[in-house]
Amino acid sequence: MFANVRRWPYNRQRRRPWIIGSPQLDAEYRLSTPKRSGAYYLDVETPDRINSNIGTYTVTITVESSPSPAPTLESYAALVGELEGPVTITDVSKFPTSFGEAPQLAAMVAAGKADSAEERLPVKDSLMVIEAVEGIGEYGGIWRRGFTGPADKWNGYRCCSGPDHVLFWDYTGSELRPNVAKDWEFNADGTEITLFLCEGMRWSDGAPFTADDFMFWYEVLYQNGELVPNKTPWFAINGKQGVMTKINDYAIKIAFEDPYHFFTDVLAGSTSLGGHAYQGVNGMGMFAPKHYLEQFVPEFEFVGRTTANRLARDLGYDNWVDLFKVKTTGHSIQNFRS
Repeated sequence: MFANVRRWPYNRQRRRPWIIGSPQLDAEYRLSTPKRSGAYYLDVETPDRINSNIGTYTVTITVESSPSPAPTLESYAALVGELEGPVTITDVSKFPTSFGEAPQLAAMVAAGKADSAEERLPVKDSLMVIEAVEGIGEYGGIWRRGFTGPADKWNGYRCCSGPDHVLFWDYTGSELRPNVAKDWEFNADGTEITLFLCEGMRWSDGAPFTADDFMFWYEVLYQNGELVPNKTPWFAINGKQGVMTKINDYAIKIAFEDPYHFFTDVLAGSTSLGGHAYQGVNGMGMFAPKHYLEQFVPEFEFVGRTTANRLARDLGYDNWVDLFKVKTTGHSIQNFRS
């Protein structure tokens, strides 16, 4: 038990303390509060005289309380219900052995205009298999989705691009899961990480997605001072930038001078290394479509700075950087200048 003395403004016309509930003088009142457990008792003492319109009463608040019981997992569960979400399956033995496809694609396959689903998919151990919460949906219908305006960009990323982070989180937001990379591995001291890519993965135009797209980003885009004047701190530890190297077509290694175990969280989060769809416009994202974007970058010998800038001016842009940003995202350059 403890006492707390506070001074409250006095209103002469009301002739009582100006406190919540407007209690009468010379009485005891009990107030409840959602912020603290326990009972609050107010003892109001009338001063001997009041010489002005604004005076004070001395209010003694005595709090009697007992500790609240510690919350339990069951009590929390009763409030939020059962947490559900899609599960990424990583055990290859549990992967499906047959595949379906949209009716429009099936018609193209039947007409000889497209390869079968099995031929279009990555090799089996590179598939991303997700167990849905309520089963597999049906093709067709109308998908209605709330959209608050241009600033609500994540709505578009979620439904149209993945998001295409190198790694991602499970539905609880607490465990790392494969995404663009199917697996990863740190060395013993955490200074090197190897990313294993999905063999057979493709860009939307059908071009292969390989380690060359990562190296194109690192060697050509990220090192270009006009496109990326400031290196991102997410690709560095203790102020020292990482170094990316190609192991083979489906594996890359990133080395740091100091241990950087947090780097996997960076690859899964909404950072400047969070995928081409989200960060490509800034020359970031960790990878980029080399087969398409190399034609707009002056570093390539067959393009050259003069050719790249002339192409940009012919299309109505000031320089190759402005043109590159438009070709990366498809947005008008005014979006980047506003």
